[in-house]
Amino acid sequence: MTLDKHLPERAEGEAVRSGERMTSKERQDLMALVRRREKLAKAQTDVRAAELIGDFEHQMASVYSWNDDAVWAEAVRAAKQAVAEADAKVAERCRELGIPEQYRGGVEMYWSHQGQNAFTGRQTELRRVAKTRIDALTKTAKHRIEKGSVATQEHLAAGGSRPRKRKRSSPQSRRRRS
Repeated sequence: MTLDKHLPERAEGEAVRSGERMTSKERQDLMALVRRREKLAKAQTDVRAAELIGDFEHQMASVYSWNDDAVWAEAVRAAKQAVAEADAKVAERCRELGIPEQYRGGVEMYWSHQGQNAFTGRQTELRRVAKTRIDALTKTAKHRIEKGSVATQEHLAAGGSRPRKRKRSSPQSRRRRS
């Protein structure tokens, strides 16, 4: 993107032409525009960080029922059958040992609808990790925005009318300089 389309007009429709020098006022106007864009871009990083935190919280609060999926439902049905068989064996052995029914041990099965997220300690840890990662991404993005803004402002302060691309030297020209 070139800055030409954002240059202020000089007089009655006469825009700054490529290669012409800008006036001090034009440079100041452009630098103000660059700073406004920097501020907007930084605000957008904060919005994105908030969206990421919201997505994370939504995922962490999600509840998955065993009957939400046919494969899960079949697995739970098979597990319940196996648990019932195992519990029957435990009950029989408890009767043989003279353990009253109300005191005997047993085998049970349950569906964990949130996995590790059901535990408060794990939730705290996951939140900390997510916040740390999102903060790092936000800081990196803001640094890149500031770096680009400063480079553009430096170029404008030096009197340039548009950012110049650095020429890459060819392998032959590098050898000639050596």
